Amino acid sequence: LVFSFISLAFFREGLPILLFYIGIGISLIFFGVLVFEIQWIILASIVLGIIATWLFKKNGKSVHLPILVCIVFVVSAYGVDHMVENSLPKRHQDRLKVLSNPDEDPLGSGYQVMQSKIAIGSGGFWGKGFLQGTQTEYEFIPDQHTDFIFCTIGEEFGWLGSTFVLLLFLFFCYRLLYLSERQKSDFARIYGYCITAIFFSHIFINISMTIGVFPVVGIPLPFLSYGGSSLLGFTIMLFTLLNLDSHRALILAR
Repeated sequence: LVFSFISLAFFREGLPILLFYIGIGISLIFFGVLVFEIQWIILASIVLGIIATWLFKKNGKSVHLPILVCIVFVVSAYGVDHMVENSLPKRHQDRLKVLSNPDEDPLGSGYQVMQSKIAIGSGGFWGKGFLQGTQTEYEFIPDQHTDFIFCTIGEEFGWLGSTFVLLLFLFFCYRLLYLSERQKSDFARIYGYCITAIFFSHIFINISMTIGVFPVVGIPLPFLSYGGSSLLGFTIMLFTLLNLDSHRALILAR
């Protein structure tokens, strides 16, 4: 899942943008299969394929591309349905089912997400104050100090604090892109885009799962979640880029 975000570097280096749209379509199909019956997903893919084929033919373009994309979407829908029903362990199936129906198992597989949403929602605009959150201080959220650390921010510092943290992360990612873009060597630029994608994927997935719009996966929030290995890994990636950036003038001189 994290590695899929590294495609950002591929598109920066010239990968056709059409593949990006196809990837978005497959992602939508993945979540659509979790919410709707597979027959409706396949029907929608076929209808959209017919419309796209007609538009391509009307404009004098080859119809092979929309037909191929339609086939890819249909096969992806079948593949996702088979994977969810037959390949994933039951605990992973429960996490996906809870995403589409949070009230299905409120005391079991849906407990963590529901308590996290309650904590974030109860923070209101200003929050309850530092160490004043009832959901977090009384440990209604299991292991909140690791993957669910953001619900602590939402409850204790509210919408204002959560927005401030998000803005800091966005500025951090923007700064990484800025450093990557000014590199003089291809390796340094590609490396910068790759670690930017890794940081962004962790931030996006972690916060999304705490507010219930993404399945629960074991992905920490960079520099906030408790854990020595993640802190060490993120620090090494970041300071490697800073080291490459500090030597970019020497690369140019060569």
